[in-house]
Amino acid sequence: CRQQMRMLRQKITQAEREYAAMDLYVQCNKLEIYQKAPDVVLYAPLIDELSPWLLMEEQRKAKRFYLPVCNKNGFIEHFSQYTQKTKLYRNRWGVLEPDSPPAQGLSTVLIIVPCVALDLQGYRLGYGKGVYDRFLASAPQSTNTLYVAYACNKTTTVYPKDHDVQGKYRLWARLK
Repeated sequence: CRQQMRMLRQKITQAEREYAAMDLYVQCNKLEIYQKAPDVVLYAPLIDELSPWLLMEEQRKAKRFYLPVCNKNGFIEHFSQYTQKTKLYRNRWGVLEPDSPPAQGLSTVLIIVPCVALDLQGYRLGYGKGVYDRFLASAPQSTNTLYVAYACNKTTTVYPKDHDVQGKYRLWARLK
């Protein structure tokens, strides 16, 4: 399923990616959980991932945004605030991370998590390393998760395992 979903994602055109990023922005702004969250953790998208950059660009005065920083094993160590002035660098896996100190005292946090595939029950497929599942398994119960994927990566089930963490909210961005 993971390989098939990644192949579908690779076929998305640049115009469809841009439309999907706008749809993500529009749908997020309609969600009460997004509207009320002063602190939002996003991700720096890989080349074929749904891009959340428009959310940060358009909402930077209303919200504080954070990006994950991984440890040497590739697991989320902490979050650092991201602003337009924050310098980003590529970690050893090619993922952009902020060059800023760890965030202190995040308030009502919403974590937006990218998905290779997302099912109707709120379970996701990532890249298979468990980066987000490990972090979310130990996150406070008050943490809100919004799993996001392209509409073409919607599936009835991803056949979740015991360690998979169900998202509280889910969103599929349309391509057109």
